[in-house]
Amino acid sequence: MAPPNEPAAVGVVRFSSLPDVPASFVEANGATEPLAPRPGTLSRLHKSLSTFSSSTSLLPHSSSCTFQEPTGTWFQGCYYLVATVGAPFTLSLPNAFARLGWAGGTTTVLVAYLATLWCATRMAHLHEFGGVRRTRYRDLGVAVLGPRLGRALVTCLQLVVNTGMCTIYPVICGQALQGAYTALCGLRAGAHCLPSLSPWIAGFSGAQLLLVVLPDIASLAPVQAAGALTTLGFCFLAVLGCILHGRDADVSYAIAGSVAGRLFPAFSALGSITLLFGNTVLVETQAVLAARPSAVPPMRRAALVGYTVICALVLAVVLSGYWAFGAGVDSLVFNSIRHPIWLVVLGNFLLVGNGLAGYLMFAHSVFDWVDTRIALAHWTGLEYRDSWAVIAKRLSFRWAFVAATGFLAVALPFITDLMGLVGSVGYAPLCFILPCVMWMMARGAALRRWERALCQLIAALFVLVGLLAAVGSAWSIVDHATSYAFFS
Repeated sequence: MAPPNEPAAVGVVRFSSLPDVPASFVEANGATEPLAPRPGTLSRLHKSLSTFSSSTSLLPHSSSCTFQEPTGTWFQGCYYLVATVGAPFTLSLPNAFARLGWAGGTTTVLVAYLATLWCATRMAHLHEFGGVRRTRYRDLGVAVLGPRLGRALVTCLQLVVNTGMCTIYPVICGQALQGAYTALCGLRAGAHCLPSLSPWIAGFSGAQLLLVVLPDIASLAPVQAAGALTTLGFCFLAVLGCILHGRDADVSYAIAGSVAGRLFPAFSALGSITLLFGNTVLVETQAVLAARPSAVPPMRRAALVGYTVICALVLAVVLSGYWAFGAGVDSLVFNSIRHPIWLVVLGNFLLVGNGLAGYLMFAHSVFDWVDTRIALAHWTGLEYRDSWAVIAKRLSFRWAFVAATGFLAVALPFITDLMGLVGSVGYAPLCFILPCVMWMMARGAALRRWERALCQLIAALFVLVGLLAAVGSAWSIVDHATSYAFFS
C-alpha cells in the first residue's frame, strides 16, 4: 500500500474496507473509507458534478482520496460487451459475407467467435496480474510488457483506434438518420428530400455533446443497457425485414469479377468479419465489475454470454441477408430491404441509439488518458477536489473532442474505407495478438503446452488476417479513390 503522503499508482482501483472483502485483497489494492449512506437527490447531483474535479471517479492522484468499490455484476459486463461489440457495422456484414460465400463466411464467423472468446477470457485473468487490478488496458500493457514497449504498443494503438472509431460512428449513424429521413420523405409525393449527409452527422455529434458530460465508464451503465437493447432490436428487425422481403427472384450467390476483383475484396471481408468481434476497451469494461473477492469469474461469465449473443446475432443477420439478396446485398442491409417503411425507419433509429452508446465507450478511454496525463497534470496548480476550474477544463476537452471528430466525419465521409486499414493494423494486435502474447509472458513456465500452442496459433493467424485485411483495404481505397469527395 502506498504511504499516506505518496500518490497512488494511476490505473489501480482501491477498494473500501467492506466486511466481505478479504483482508489480503484489501492490503494488496488499498483500503478506503466505508461507503456512505445513500444521499438525497441534491447530494447525488452535487456528487455527480464533483466527480469531474475529484479523483473519486477516474483520477487516483492521491491515496487520501475516497474510492468506492465497483459494484457491477456479470450481467452489466455482458450488456456493456453487447452494446460495444454489437455495433452498427453488424448490418454491413452480409455484404462482406457475400465476398466469402456460404462456407467461407460461416467458417470465418465461427473461428472469429472462438478466438475472441479465448482472448477475452485470457484478458479477464490478466486484469488482476500481480495481485493488483489493472483498470486500463495501457496499464496492463505496461505491467506485462514493460514501460517502454507497453506504452509504445498499447497506448498508441488504443488511442489511434478509439479516436478513429469515434470518427467513424458519426458517419455510420449520420447515414442511418439520412436513410430514415429519406424513407419517410419518399412517402410524400413531390417532396424535396435533403440530399446532404453533413446535417445528419452534425446532429449525431450534437447529441454527443450532451452525453459526454457523464463522468466515466461506470456512469454509462444506463446508456450501455439501452445500447444493448438497440443492438438486439436492429438485428431482429434486419432479420425480420429479410424474411418479409423473401428471396429475390434473380438472386445470385456467385462471386463475380476478375481475379483481383474477387481476391482483394475477400481479404477485406475477412478482416471486417473477424475484427468486428474485437473490443479495445475490454479491460476498462471489467473495471466496473465488483471484485468479491475477484473480478475474474464475473468477467469470464460476461464474456461467454455476451460474445455468444453477439455471434448468434451476427449469424442471423449475415445468413438472412445473404439468403435474401445474395451477392447484390447492399453495404447496409436496410438499404436492400426498403419495405416496409416502418421497419426501415425504426431499424435506422435503433442503429443510431447503439451508435450513441458505442461512441461513448471508445471516447471515454481517450478522455481518461487525457484526464490523467494532460488535463489534470500537477503542474496546473489547480485544486483537484471540488474545483469548478477543473470541471470546465475536463468538459472543454470533451466538447472539443466531439467537435473535432464530428468535423472529420463531415469532411471525410469516405473515412469508413480508411478506417478499414487502421482497424486491420490496430484491432488485430490489441484484441487478438497482444492478449495471447501477454498471457504467455505472464504465465511463463506455468503455461501448459496446449495453451502455449493455441496462443501461438491464434497470434500467428491474426497476424495473417491483419495483413490480408490491410492489403484488401488498401486495394479498396485505390479502387474507390476517384469517387472520394471532401464534404460531400
